[in-house]
Amino acid sequence: MVQSRDAPRALAVGTYQQLPNGDGNDYDTGIHKLPGPTPLLQMDADRCTKIVIFPRSRHFGGTVDPDQMVEEPLKKARRIFLNPDNPLSHNALERLKYVGEEPISMELYQQDIRARFLEILEASGIEASQFPSIDEDEDFVKVYLPLKGEAIEHLAESLKFQMPFKKEAYESVEEHGPHLGRKPLANADGRVVVAHAPYDRRSKHLFEDFTQMDAIRILRHWFNLWVQMDEMESQGIIKCTFPCPVASQIRELHDTGLHIRNWFNPFFSNLIHPLRAYFGEEITFYFKYAAYLIYSFLPLSGLGLVFFLIRGFMPPSSIDSVKTALACLISIWAACISQMFSRHASRVQQLWNVKEKSKYVQNNPNWDEKGAREICTIVVNLATIAYMCLYIGVVAAILLRQYSAPEDSTFAKFSSLILSLVMKVGNILWTFLAPMLVKLENHRTQSEMEDKLAVMLAAVKLFVGNFPFFSQCFLTNWLEQTCAPNFPRAAKMVWPDYNHSAADDHTRQVLRTFAFFRYKKGERMVCFKGCYPSSWADAEAYTPTNCDVNVRSNLLTFFLLNFGLELVFLVVPLLLSFWEVRKEYWKVQLRHQQAASDDSSSEEEMAPYSFLQWEAKKFKYEFNSWGGDRINDFLDLAISYSVVACWGSICPLLFFMAIVFVSFSLRLRLYRMLYVTRRPSPRASAGLGVWRNIFNAINVFAVGANVGLFTVFFYPMCTYSFGTQLICFIIAEHAVLLLQAGIQFVIPARPADVVSIEYYNKHVKCCHQLTEVGPNARTSLNHIALPLVPEGAQTTSSGSDNECTDLAPPGCEMREDLACDALLVDSFGMPLRETPSPVQFYCLHSAWSSGSESLPSSTHIAAKVQWVGESHGGEAAVCSSPETFEDLADLLGVQPVLLEVALSTKKRKMPRGSIVSSPLTPNQAAELTQSIARSLYEALFLWAVRLINTRSRG
Repeated sequence: MVQSRDAPRALAVGTYQQLPNGDGNDYDTGIHKLPGPTPLLQMDADRCTKIVIFPRSRHFGGTVDPDQMVEEPLKKARRIFLNPDNPLSHNALERLKYVGEEPISMELYQQDIRARFLEILEASGIEASQFPSIDEDEDFVKVYLPLKGEAIEHLAESLKFQMPFKKEAYESVEEHGPHLGRKPLANADGRVVVAHAPYDRRSKHLFEDFTQMDAIRILRHWFNLWVQMDEMESQGIIKCTFPCPVASQIRELHDTGLHIRNWFNPFFSNLIHPLRAYFGEEITFYFKYAAYLIYSFLPLSGLGLVFFLIRGFMPPSSIDSVKTALACLISIWAACISQMFSRHASRVQQLWNVKEKSKYVQNNPNWDEKGAREICTIVVNLATIAYMCLYIGVVAAILLRQYSAPEDSTFAKFSSLILSLVMKVGNILWTFLAPMLVKLENHRTQSEMEDKLAVMLAAVKLFVGNFPFFSQCFLTNWLEQTCAPNFPRAAKMVWPDYNHSAADDHTRQVLRTFAFFRYKKGERMVCFKGCYPSSWADAEAYTPTNCDVNVRSNLLTFFLLNFGLELVFLVVPLLLSFWEVRKEYWKVQLRHQQAASDDSSSEEEMAPYSFLQWEAKKFKYEFNSWGGDRINDFLDLAISYSVVACWGSICPLLFFMAIVFVSFSLRLRLYRMLYVTRRPSPRASAGLGVWRNIFNAINVFAVGANVGLFTVFFYPMCTYSFGTQLICFIIAEHAVLLLQAGIQFVIPARPADVVSIEYYNKHVKCCHQLTEVGPNARTSLNHIALPLVPEGAQTTSSGSDNECTDLAPPGCEMREDLACDALLVDSFGMPLRETPSPVQFYCLHSAWSSGSESLPSSTHIAAKVQWVGESHGGEAAVCSSPETFEDLADLLGVQPVLLEVALSTKKRKMPRGSIVSSPLTPNQAAELTQSIARSLYEALFLWAVRLINTRSRG
């Protein structure tokens, strides 16, 4: 239902006094100020699921030029309404009134597209209302999907939307085999995990009630089938669309995660589930993985801080020994960290019911079915390699200049800053180039395009961020060499203050370990390696090499610069958002001043800013937006993590700094998501997605880097020959990787509790979803007999005197006047023509004749008699005539009155096991009396004949 466009117009100006002021118990209504830097806001997000903002004409302050001509309007309309996965989506195109092959004005084009959009809303049973912005240049349409009612149930069932079971749904599940039944299981984290299943209106009593998160996702998936909102935004038909914010949830997230005492708190466990309830799993998994990395850094940060504090008291020769031990520990830690997170993430994935691949796929509107893809992919990959080679050349030139520049030169003083800036510039430049290259590959879905963009950006940016440190640690020693005809001249070139005559023999001998001979144009030269002691005078004792000093300086500069840029990219969008709000206020104030000057009697008070309009002024969560995006958030985390994991043993204080900076960075990002970023659609995610492979690759490289550091870079291994270093590196790396493989083999990625809960919840769903075949579909197999002893054959087994006693299950009693106190009806309600097996017996206990238990036993018989004559149809247990049921009662040895009650009631066995009874109509009883009597007597007669024959043969 779409409400009148003009009805809620007064909400914008002048009527806010009539709305409730609200209090702490009702934070989503009335007038409030959010905890962050926000103006006083009128809470107007009630009865709202999604907001769609339509700009007005330029003649009324909007952005739409009504006189602009739209070229190829039908082609553009197809991009909005035509979905290759929905064969009915072309219906909207057939109802277009003005759009065709010929160019039309923007006014007619937008009018036609907007009308079709409203028709889609009406056909879906979705409610909508409208109000103008505070400066009346835009129209806000509040799309509302009620959480109860036929509309949301129909959409959820059509989309096969997964919904969780209620805990009460487990109460009807009986214990079966290894499954306990009666209640859901809890995982090792102590959280109860319920089953999820596609929503079914016939079984809606099993499912939890719909939440706002469910309504937002259902609307998003439904819109994707019928209309491409992103394409409408790119064509200027709408300004933006976003899920309706919830003020109480924003306040909860602020109080939980942004309180002043939590800004440097590395623990985020109490924040994860509120984050998921508001932003969805995709964004939450980013915060969860970042928090996991912080937790895993805690032991290493403690060691790094202790090392930093006691370094001044340690013997110089022991410093690299500690670094070597730390590098060994980090290599083992990097080999195991992914497996540990996989175990924890599997519990969260099961709890939130997220899968590796989403069922709902959003098509790429720019996909061309005729576009060539393979050639473009090769070109894009070659362009990526070319960019990396270009970057290698630039970084190598800077490092060479840093190596050769005098220590007191200006370049030497700022070389670390220059290198860090080059790294950042290289990252930023590739951020703009990569999307253009990815578009050439013509990906069909948005997820494919985003994954390829993430891989391309990560490959280059991780290389850009780590190559300078890799070069200084492993390449400088062999590529940047200083050579001279003799040792004194070579030493003088390396150490400008070197005095050969002042150096004693032992010092000279130590210095010669860093030199080697090489022949150049037939002349023997004395060369020093690229990494040498910082001071020749202290070379006799341990002294750090120039490479060690430069790498530590570059690492610290990189981290400080990275943290500074984090602050910049938060503060700038916050100021821009504030500026947009103030601009609208100034426009309204100017309008009020003009109105007051024209009419001095007018004293209309200006309304406070709308909560929804404030949300609209924030920035979209998309790639390269001030509001941030998932790819760049993960990239920043991946780059920082790779630098610390690979090179942290050179400067162990980095682990402590990483915890502080990453913790603070996560709080900044949460602050950005609440007060700078417009609420994004809560997309589901099974975890890290493609980023799992990227972080696994980082961990593999971290193993190699740390093994290389303690076998090549640190003292005393740096003084060994290249052959010895290579052998030690190969042995150590293979040992760590073998340890990693052993850990992955011994510790499974999916914990035992996850597997048990998965099978148990499958059993629960089977119990609720499996139903018996309908009575009309049943067949009679009475003509098939499968006896153990063929008919007419003599048996040699020694049986008991009473065959029925052998066959009867425990609890059956024998009567002297009857062959057996048993009702010969099988589990499908059909009288047996052969001697029943013990499993098929339904015993008539002696309690039948008693008062209290007679009725349940009788109704149990009636519930099983559900077939009629030879037609096998009908659901009624049929009443017999008085003469017939008296004879039958006498034969069975029961009271006629109780048998009459049992056989005059229609029984229905419901799908969940319960039995509903209702009396038969006289017509039903009269029509089916003789059939049921004949069937029962025939079965009893055949059974008696077979029993007599068996006894006579015995």
